[in-house]
Amino acid sequence: MGLVNLVLRRHWALTLAPADFGWFYINYTVLFFTAILIDLGGANYSTIAISKEHAAGDTEAVSHIFFSTALYKVLSGVMGTIGFWILAPWLATHFFHQEEAVDAIRLMAFFFPLFCLEGHLFAVLCSFRAFVVGYGMLLLKFMLMLMVALRCGPSIRVPPLLFIGGSGLFCLLAMSYIVGSGRVDMHLRYFSLQGVGRYLIRGLWLAIFNISAQTVLYVDQLVATMLLGATAMAVYSVAVPIVMILYALLIILPTVSIPVIAAMWGEGDSEPAIAKLCSDFVNAMLALLWLALLVTVPFGNRIIALLFSEQFVAAGALLPYLAAGMILYISGYFCFNAWNAKQRNHTTSLIMLFGPLINVGLCLWLIPKYGLRGAAIAVCCTHAVMGIAGFVLLKVKMPSFGLAPSRALYISGCGVGLLSLSLWAGPVERLVSRSAGMAISAILLYLTLIAPMILPRLIRAAR
Repeated sequence: MGLVNLVLRRHWALTLAPADFGWFYINYTVLFFTAILIDLGGANYSTIAISKEHAAGDTEAVSHIFFSTALYKVLSGVMGTIGFWILAPWLATHFFHQEEAVDAIRLMAFFFPLFCLEGHLFAVLCSFRAFVVGYGMLLLKFMLMLMVALRCGPSIRVPPLLFIGGSGLFCLLAMSYIVGSGRVDMHLRYFSLQGVGRYLIRGLWLAIFNISAQTVLYVDQLVATMLLGATAMAVYSVAVPIVMILYALLIILPTVSIPVIAAMWGEGDSEPAIAKLCSDFVNAMLALLWLALLVTVPFGNRIIALLFSEQFVAAGALLPYLAAGMILYISGYFCFNAWNAKQRNHTTSLIMLFGPLINVGLCLWLIPKYGLRGAAIAVCCTHAVMGIAGFVLLKVKMPSFGLAPSRALYISGCGVGLLSLSLWAGPVERLVSRSAGMAISAILLYLTLIAPMILPRLIRAAR
């Protein structure tokens, strides 16, 4: 799915004007950020609550949660569409710095209700552990969007229309599957505004956590757009989808783990098993962190040139920071969700609140000095802080949790030593060169040294 999205974004990067390409993906980010704010924890709460009620066989409770939250999503999405329609002239002039984008912003506003509902339906599919169905529908959506995009001309109206149609198709398929499978009962009494309030209040702390966790992922793009303009963000929007492939692969693990760990917490004395699972995951992410740096530091420019074009090669310098930051984010997010699954959300929510604040502060400080690289550095530093906070939280709440210091030191030692070798050789400008040979040798040697420390534990955890 991430790969298909990358090809789609590459197609528009090479066919649309840089200003239009930068505008569309920043506009998408604004919609995503707004959807997070109005979600109020609905996605996370429905994942955990529906999972527990479904396991208990309470179809009526599942139906109440599902339809009342869906009703709230649709109504809030319609209100969001009205708001974006009214604010379109102001956004075009003062935020995107493109006065001619008013009509395109208003067209994109119709995507908002479908976008809100799509997030809820995907969370519900995960609650039923229908992961293959959910991700399969997303893959189908992006595949069809890509096929249509390749046949359409370079118009700024095409991306909004394709996202509207793609989300509409996903919502139709997901709703048909959920209702048709008998997991929920469709009845008018479940479409209750009173039910909406009840479930959102229960998910209040999850709302704070979810808003903060998602805001910290995208707020750098919003701040950079305000400081540099949408046109300058075209380069940043090229680096982001490459990192989002990594995100799409890794976020599956926390997504799958929420209902599983929630069930484990309900079994009684399961803390040692959960602590070990978290420890193995964190050490695997540490190993992946150094591998990502070994790939993106020497090969960053070549990756951008191969996947996009030499026109965007400046994005190569952003990849190491964004990739490292994403891995650190997933590590902390997994740890926080392991505790959230126990429905102890107060601490994680309060900690996560600091993430966006740190990110905004660093962006305001670093972007004027270093431009887009400053935004990438701010992201990496913020995710490092939040990742460490997640580790500390689990250590305080679960004494049996540990990072296996000797293993972590060995992994980091191998990573630092071989990364230093790659830095000494210099960046790879040609794939057939001395620098490329040394960088590839460092990566292969790292994999040889690290695999025995990580793979056996991951295999046992999967079983």
